Amino acid sequence: MSWRTDLYDMLHGDADVSALVSDRIYPVVIPQGKPLPVISFMGSGNDPVKHKSGPSKLEYRRVQIDCYADTESEIFDLAEKVRVALDRKSRGVIDQAVYETDNDIEPDVDQTPRLSMDFTLAIKRS
Repeated sequence: MSWRTDLYDMLHGDADVSALVSDRIYPVVIPQGKPLPVISFMGSGNDPVKHKSGPSKLEYRRVQIDCYADTESEIFDLAEKVRVALDRKSRGVIDQAVYETDNDIEPDVDQTPRLSMDFTLAIKRS
């Protein structure tokens, strides 16, 4: 398993998140023409825990999760559901997901509202 698969499963498996986005949860790029609301996520860096006795068995990975919707109120609702679905939870190689912060992002050219959240994932390495 990969952290990406486990993160997708955590979001898709949450009834409140799935009720809003169904399976519209994408790593990095959202396919063109997908209806809103939608979620995208991407890794934005990692920090392996250093060990004297061998390779690291744990790393901390920063992950950005973006929520897109038609209105700001829909974005805030979706973002809160994503936060509840992930914060302090675990699945597979994700030992724990920790919410860090969020940022309102100015809409792109197409004027789609977006809220970006940062999480730190503790990833178990074999």
